Formats: sequence, structure tokens, C-alpha cells
Amino acid sequence: MTRNKSQKKRQRGRLQLLFEKMTVRNFILLVFVVWIIDLLYIATKKTIENDYLDKHGIEVKAIITRVKGVGSKGTIRCTYEFKSYGNVYAGWVDSDTLHVGDSIDVLYRKDNPEINRSEKFLKNR
Repeated sequence: MTRNKSQKKRQRGRLQLLFEKMTVRNFILLVFVVWIIDLLYIATKKTIENDYLDKHGIEVKAIITRVKGVGSKGTIRCTYEFKSYGNVYAGWVDSDTLHVGDSIDVLYRKDNPEINRSEKFLKNR
């Protein structure tokens, strides 16, 4: 009878070890799946925002406030500002034809004007 109890203890010990390994594996799998979902969300977030702005965005005139070369490829980044509900918001667009003081059309989200894109960008994508 003592031998039978010790075999059961060993068997329980093995099962417990197997369960602990499975738990670690499941945890690693869960972390991996959450990481993949996060990557997919990050990869599609801008596309979703662009589609929303294209369909539901509020159009406003913005003024180019700064033109600056960025990077080594000669990209010209233009910063613009616009007003909404008494607040000033900013955004940027890459263009080599705009100058400080020029006006452009911008679309923004009514519920969050910080999410905005130039109309030119949305039409050219």
C-alpha cells in the first residue's frame, strides 16, 4: 500500500509539472497573440483614420506656417495650422510646391480635430 501511495505522489508530481509547463506555454501564446493583434491595429490605424476623414471629415482652410526639408531624400515637410471651435490645431503634409502663407484644404474629425489630414493627401493615397 505504501508503494501505491508513492507511485500516486510521483504521478501527481508529474501531472503538476506538466500543468505548470502548459500554463507557461499558454501564457506565452497569449502574449504572442495579443502582440500580433496590437501590431495589426497599429498597422491599420492610420488607414482607418484616413477612411473616416475621407467620408466624414469636416473641411477647413489651413495656412502653411513652416516649410522645412527633412531626411536625406529631399522631402519637404510643410506644417499647417487651422482653427476649430476657437482652438488652433496643427498638422503636416509633404509637398515641394507649398510656401509659408499658402492655404490648403484640410479634413479633420469633429470629435477630435487633432486627427487631421490634408485633402490632397487623402485624394492621392
